[in-house]
Amino acid sequence: MMGVQCSASVGWVSVAELGYDADVLLAAACDAAAAASAAGGDPWERVGVA
Repeated sequence: MMGVQCSASVGWVSVAELGYDADVLLAAACDAAAAASAAGGDPWERVGVA
């Protein structure tokens, strides 16, 4: 029997730091998700103000 493993990489952002502009939030969350995915495994990444 072959097992199946599910995983997820998640990116999240804070409106308190980035504001309420949907385009800015979506772009930042996509960047964070890409960073989490590149890190491998099942990580999460948070985007903050630099």
